[in-house]
Amino acid sequence: MLGAAATRRVFVETPIQNVIATESPQLAFIEALGERGRLVAAENAVSPCVNNLKVSGVVTETWPSSYAAAPYGELNLTLVEDVFDATQAEWIIASIWEFAAYKESRLDDNLICDELSSEETVMAQAEWLKYFGPFFKKSDHASEVYCNLYDRYQCTKQLGQSLKPSLEVEIPKLLYISTVWGGTKVQVKDYASNPLNFRRSAVEDAGGLLPDLSVYGSKQFEGSNVTERDLFHEAISKADVIIVEANADQYSETISTIRTRYLIDDSLIDIPAFVNDRVYSTDGTLSETVHLSRGTKLNDDFESRFTQPDTYLEDIISILYPTSDNFRSTPWDLRYLRHLSTGLDAGDIVGAASCPDVTAPYEFRATTCQTLSSNTESSELLTLFETTSCPANHGNDGLSSGAIVGIAVGAGVALALVVIVLIVKSKCSTAPAAKAVV
Repeated sequence: MLGAAATRRVFVETPIQNVIATESPQLAFIEALGERGRLVAAENAVSPCVNNLKVSGVVTETWPSSYAAAPYGELNLTLVEDVFDATQAEWIIASIWEFAAYKESRLDDNLICDELSSEETVMAQAEWLKYFGPFFKKSDHASEVYCNLYDRYQCTKQLGQSLKPSLEVEIPKLLYISTVWGGTKVQVKDYASNPLNFRRSAVEDAGGLLPDLSVYGSKQFEGSNVTERDLFHEAISKADVIIVEANADQYSETISTIRTRYLIDDSLIDIPAFVNDRVYSTDGTLSETVHLSRGTKLNDDFESRFTQPDTYLEDIISILYPTSDNFRSTPWDLRYLRHLSTGLDAGDIVGAASCPDVTAPYEFRATTCQTLSSNTESSELLTLFETTSCPANHGNDGLSSGAIVGIAVGAGVALALVVIVLIVKSKCSTAPAAKAVV
């Protein structure tokens, strides 16, 4: 096993071939590196291009329809072993959460492990590009992609900060609400009390605030209980904007169904987000296909968002500050969020037909620094938008979470010398050169 859970060095011939991605976030990194052609099997995906490859038979589904009735997770290892053999795969890319399942299996030596979900900011999640890059012999390209992401994120962040009111009381407050899977209980997420959370960092970078909900703790509110209902209404009244963290069993909700579920009628005039129609959900882009086990569509919030933190940030800025459109050439079209009143009931649905050319470059959607700078008259903002942080040499590799992994570069049988590259955490603008150990 390589990566976040590795305990030893392993020599790997790069670029790796015949790859299985067992979860959808890893697909976004493979696509961002321009390596769709290495895939032989993949988890259910939102990506139109990956789904196109599945339709054409180039990429196999890791959850075959013959196993559709099996409980998710129970047979996951068996399924991957079957697909591994059938596709003659060489490597499996999976998350740290699957470590226990693979640790004692025959696939352990073929596993590349990441720890994306443990990161504290959206940019730290995206930095795993520099971890995956060397496996595909694309260290330079990975660093360049990350640096461009970093630049766009910083420009977008400056846009949000420039729109942020000077008085704290006037700064828009954003609140997240989640629903217990398959249940009626709801929970206001106290991200303000958790400094190590990527949603909090994104809201603050966007120029917004998270209300202090510490008095409510992690309480789950049952709507049928009058006392709890009133307490829930009190909590959500503290926000100007609300984002509903949509579970797969609740995709495609409307403002009407949300009002009904939250017991909010027209007499409640003290809940600003509902009064001012500023309620959103996290199912802005869904897959046309459904997960063969859960029977629900896939959500891009759990896929491409990991490689598009700048787009995610721009979504948040656009709902906090609608006037941010003045800095864009065209009005911003939400990608990961959906306005519950005006968005399509089912969000944007994407399928294989949306990708007629599977060799097309991966699309990064955020507004460029050049566009932002061309639409501002502020000399201060102009300077910030035009400032680049990427070094001239993109050959430095980094890895979030301080993980270290050994990779043999070009370890072909004809080589008399094997070079092990140690990848260590580093930021794009200050990354030290990778160490070569022979």
